[in-house]
Amino acid sequence: NENVHSQDIHLGQPEFLEKKDEQMRLVSALDKLDPDSREVLILRYRHECSVKEIAEIFTISESAVKMRINRGLKRLQKIYLRDNPDE
Repeated sequence: NENVHSQDIHLGQPEFLEKKDEQMRLVSALDKLDPDSREVLILRYRHECSVKEIAEIFTISESAVKMRINRGLKRLQKIYLRDNPDE
């Protein structure tokens, strides 16, 4: 938590709270994805794994990983916008 505060110290309190709220909405949308899509997106964007590394983890082709990432992002966007219509 100390890291979050040091990174966002330049933000005013309302901006920091808005950022936190947005992160919570994103996590909520991620939780609604199917497990394969969620895991691929988390590995790619949270853990910064390469497509090749993800392919090895799931024992699938790199093109299949790219397809899962693409479909997962589309589903995530659809869920996020459905749950947050004011965005």
